[in-house]
Amino acid sequence: MDLIVIIGSGAVGKMTVGQELMKITDFRLFHNHMMIEPVIQIFGKFDGQVVSKLREDIFEAFMKTNYQGMIFTFMWAFDMQSDWDYIKTVTDKFEATGGTVYYVELVADQKVRLERNKTENRLTHKASKRDLQVSDARIIREETKYRLVSNPGELTFKNYIKIDNTKLPPDEAAHMIKEHFNLPGPSHAEMMNRAKLEEVRDDELPQLNQMQKDAGVPVSENKYYFIVKDGARVGAISLSSSDNQLFLLPQYQNQGIEEVAQEQAKKFETN
Repeated sequence: MDLIVIIGSGAVGKMTVGQELMKITDFRLFHNHMMIEPVIQIFGKFDGQVVSKLREDIFEAFMKTNYQGMIFTFMWAFDMQSDWDYIKTVTDKFEATGGTVYYVELVADQKVRLERNKTENRLTHKASKRDLQVSDARIIREETKYRLVSNPGELTFKNYIKIDNTKLPPDEAAHMIKEHFNLPGPSHAEMMNRAKLEEVRDDELPQLNQMQKDAGVPVSENKYYFIVKDGARVGAISLSSSDNQLFLLPQYQNQGIEEVAQEQAKKFETN
């Protein structure tokens, strides 16, 4: 079981890049606040021991799955030996399975990170950050108190990349990581779980026609089903024609979606 550890300062984009990386690989995202937020909601405050225990349970259970690996995010204080020890404890678990550990360090200007602290995606997944005055102050305080960016040559791991994503969109950073480490794309089983077909309603025909134009295919009157991946409409397939006419928007091509859509279309026809 492989592990990708994404590290960096607060609001640098660890979770968001991890979300994008999950879309194009066979890795699942386990970001730091997936355990922190429930603990705060249940106990009314942060409890590090409970968070650590929950993390351990997730690690142990996940390593029994058939995924290629996990994406884990962590804010690493390089001047704290306890953080070095913790990372080693986690990575040892995955390496013990015969897996490979990849390290990704993200760095970005503080001004940009404070802007990212206000983004809808961050606040949706991290309720404890919604008091912006408090969370902004925490970001500044943390990097004043701890050293959250590695020194040149400090991290000597075989599989390590440091990315300045100050001006880099998260999907581009994710593709950079995938290509740098030559990570495998989503498995067929994973894609089957993430992609589905939804019948196009009459009131949705204008959207279908616009997607056909964007994909550079002729507008057709055949009955279509939207191809939906991770909640986004990425193309459409017609079950009316003998060859199941299919198109995908350019940015979603060559990701294994076409084969999955064809397979799901056969199930529709059988039913």
